[in-house]
Formats: sequence, C-alpha cells, structure tokens
Amino acid sequence: MLPIPRTLLPDTATVFLRDPDSDYEGSYLEPTEMRFVRFERAEQLSGQGYKLTDGATGRVWVDKVNTIGAMEVPAGSKLVIGGEPLKVAKCMTYRDMGRIHHWELDVI
Repeated sequence: MLPIPRTLLPDTATVFLRDPDSDYEGSYLEPTEMRFVRFERAEQLSGQGYKLTDGATGRVWVDKVNTIGAMEVPAGSKLVIGGEPLKVAKCMTYRDMGRIHHWELDVI
C-alpha cells in the first residue's frame, strides 16, 4: 500500500501526550508537532461510510511515511489543529503486511 500523499495531508497538529509519570490527571509532556496530517470534522465524513467513536467530532489521519513527526497518539492525549483544541478519544493503527501504514485518531 502506498503512503497517503502529502497533498491529502494539509494540516499541522500540536500534540500534547499525557505524562505517564505524573500523579495528576491532566498533566502533559512538552508539546511536539506533526506536519502533514488531515483533520476532517464528523459532518464532512457523514455519508462516506466512516464509523466514528461515539461522541467523536472528527477524525485525524497520520501517515507513517509522509507525516513529519508521525507517532501513535494514545487516547487521552490532546491536539491543537488550526487553533482548535481536540482530545483523542481513540487511536487506531492500520497495518500493511505487518508494518504500520497510518493511524486514525477519533477526536472530541
């Protein structure tokens, strides 16, 4: 399977991963950036056959090859895309022949 083309990945996400060593809920590590991701709101996806996690307001695609700074972003992490704060409800990993191809993040 070919990587998702950068022309289909127009967005940049600032990623705030939860701090696993913190005793406090809502503590995050220093932010990192992922360039060349795609954010689609739920209403843009309706009618296209996508099944979102209950309560999700959209989905973010992260390509293993063409997203600069690509990483798995676990549920509970925060993102900011285009100034809009989002929380990751679910992270799904898609593989091709055993290798990670891309991640899809359902966000609220």
